Amino acid sequence: TAIKLLEQALELEPEFAECWTALAEAHVYTAVYTPCLDKLGEVQRMAECANKAIEFSPRQGHAYAMLGLYQWTQNDAAGALDLSLKAYQLEPENPAVVMRLGSFLLYCGRTTEALPYIEAAIDQDPVDGRNYGMLCVAQLNLGNIDAAIRAGQRMADLGQPSLHLAAATAASGNHELAVEQYQKTRLLMNSVI
Repeated sequence: TAIKLLEQALELEPEFAECWTALAEAHVYTAVYTPCLDKLGEVQRMAECANKAIEFSPRQGHAYAMLGLYQWTQNDAAGALDLSLKAYQLEPENPAVVMRLGSFLLYCGRTTEALPYIEAAIDQDPVDGRNYGMLCVAQLNLGNIDAAIRAGQRMADLGQPSLHLAAATAASGNHELAVEQYQKTRLLMNSVI
């Protein structure tokens, strides 16, 4: 539905850069959060929309972050980091941009460097549960099990599926609760997992 509405908006105003960025993000969400059969096609459409956003407004940091995600799907971690750094330089107050940089650093194994960006994204948007998922992973990577559990629980409290919470709980030794948390996550994600 979001894609359809965003496309309708672009029919009315085809040079609306922020709308192109939102459409790019909607394609990402379709690929990640739905049982979409054409995930590669959605990612390609995401990149096309992000490029259109940049064409109409070269200071669209979030669009650069989306292109970074595209580079990540192309197994180009260095390119993804470069684009996310550019995005951050353009929009350091955009929590989605800040989190993308933090997540790429985290995925590259640079947890200590990632943590300040993840925490900044949470400060900027404390009700986006996905941000707490990244915090949970970072804390787990650093061996801070209790902090990881708190972050994972906050993610779950905000209505987001939290496999990370189950992993942190398992790391704490409470395997029965970890299985229960995992099963709750499966219910939230339904057929995507």
